[in-house]
Amino acid sequence: MVLWHGFCAAPSSVTTVFTEERREGVASFRISRFGDISHLFVKGEEPSFYARYCETFDSDEKRD
Repeated sequence: MVLWHGFCAAPSSVTTVFTEERREGVASFRISRFGDISHLFVKGEEPSFYARYCETFDSDEKRD
């Protein structure tokens, strides 16, 4: 669970979830992409900084 606390899906990101039937009548969910923002880079848009924090503590960027 500690690993999941660091996951973040930015605003306007795309998460792709699909199902597969690995046993008859039982669907399993899979995530192939989580928080993908590649569509923003294709159009030259900057991703939102929401839900992110500065990369180093001495940076002037967002703090918690």
